[in-house]
Amino acid sequence: VSLQDGMSGFLPGSEEQPPAAPAASVLSSILARNERLGKTSRLLGRMCFVGQIVNQQQRQLLAWHKGVLPKLTTEAAPEEVTGLLLLYPSHFLHVVEAELTQLTEFARALVPLTEKEDLTMEVRVLACTDDIPSRMFTGWQSSIVGQHSASAAPSEGVIHVPLPTRIADTYISLLKLGRALAHAKGPEREGMLADLRTRHAETLPTQNLLSEVAQAEDALKVAEFVHIFTKPIDIKLNREVWPVETELVY
Repeated sequence: VSLQDGMSGFLPGSEEQPPAAPAASVLSSILARNERLGKTSRLLGRMCFVGQIVNQQQRQLLAWHKGVLPKLTTEAAPEEVTGLLLLYPSHFLHVVEAELTQLTEFARALVPLTEKEDLTMEVRVLACTDDIPSRMFTGWQSSIVGQHSASAAPSEGVIHVPLPTRIADTYISLLKLGRALAHAKGPEREGMLADLRTRHAETLPTQNLLSEVAQAEDALKVAEFVHIFTKPIDIKLNREVWPVETELVY
């Protein structure tokens, strides 16, 4: 008989005491927090694209996106692709949320489309955010906006806004639209998408703004982005650095 067995009779309520709960590790706490936030263990990112539409082919460009985006979800990359595609008469604006590998594949798919210049041209990356804390869009949606311009305002006292600031404002406007759409459900969301120019006139980027940011040298063309960030780095050295040259000591 062990000492513990002998003492159990002297400990009041010892037989009814539940086993102690295992201590929570830092990893389990992080995983539980991510689950509450709707964030998976996979790294999610967000990219924003802008480009010109050739011959006002909004519906053809929409059909291309609907054909390409579902193919990004595979067994190796099972995350859903979310975002918002806005189609103007001569430009489009698109924000995409997905796994980093999915975003890379989508950017690669845009390169040959842009080079053909059948549907779109001059596609640029306005923003690229890695490891986003949460999604701003509940699904992937699209809207044919039509012609949208700013309301007339007096020219006196107009403050010039630098182009990088306007690029950032365009990106933020899309995220605000995503938040508004996330709070709407069913028919209300469909109604918002069909009438963005009226319901969100102040938030919706204008056609003139897209014309400016689509030609901004501060934003990389999608082909340049793919070349810089997805291809292996080939560094040419003036001389070999390995193995390290050692001095001979006599």
